[in-house]
Amino acid sequence: MTETLTIRKNIQTLPSVLTSDLKVIITALVQELDMGNCSKLHGYILDVDEVNIVSCTVSESNSLLNFNINYTATTLKPKIGSLYSGRVCLIFAMGILVNVAEIMKVLIPTSSNAHFIFDSDLNRIKYKNNNTDVIIENGDLLRIRITGIQFNESTISFNCYGVIV
Repeated sequence: MTETLTIRKNIQTLPSVLTSDLKVIITALVQELDMGNCSKLHGYILDVDEVNIVSCTVSESNSLLNFNINYTATTLKPKIGSLYSGRVCLIFAMGILVNVAEIMKVLIPTSSNAHFIFDSDLNRIKYKNNNTDVIIENGDLLRIRITGIQFNESTISFNCYGVIV
């Protein structure tokens, strides 16, 4: 589930941005700096919408402009119990990796379902669902629920675990 958040940020840039296109330039700069990034507080920033310049000062030490801005962003922050849809991007003996919104990966461990059977010859997983054989292959769309989350400081991303629903 995506959320819309207002994010406060300070950015520094050259005085050459002071043109009639200032807001467009600052918006492009914020998009370049933040889109696709992740933080523990906000999650993954999917889109930068509205940018508002709150204040601007000139640095006394280097003559750069310091902009204090607020911007509205569409974010994806995983929460335990949240439901997502995503495509299978990797299948291996230990589980299935599901790509959510092209930015967040969720591991569905084979241990989460006692009926998972990994077929190494065909690189797929088979399991029973209501007495029906279900085969999962790369590219399949799955509905999943998050069961565990950990923010990884070294990769600046979330490690997410889940189950198929």
